Amino acid sequence: MRRSTLRTVVLAAGVAVVAAGIMALRFTEDGDAGSWTADPKAQTTSHEVTQDPSSAESYWTEERMKEAEPAPMPRDE
Repeated sequence: MRRSTLRTVVLAAGVAVVAAGIMALRFTEDGDAGSWTADPKAQTTSHEVTQDPSSAESYWTEERMKEAEPAPMPRDE
């Protein structure tokens, strides 16, 4: 009897892990059920640019380009 109880517990834990994995794949951080992204942090974003591109060209002078630092990137831990 004890062996069947252990088997039931292991089976239930396996089902719970699979269900959690499916939920993680199925739902994103914003609740969009149609997206299949496993990690919400891995999503990309986009938006309309309403600024004139020439203003960016005038902002990025040679001196500013030399002093620029890369944006911090997420790390896999």
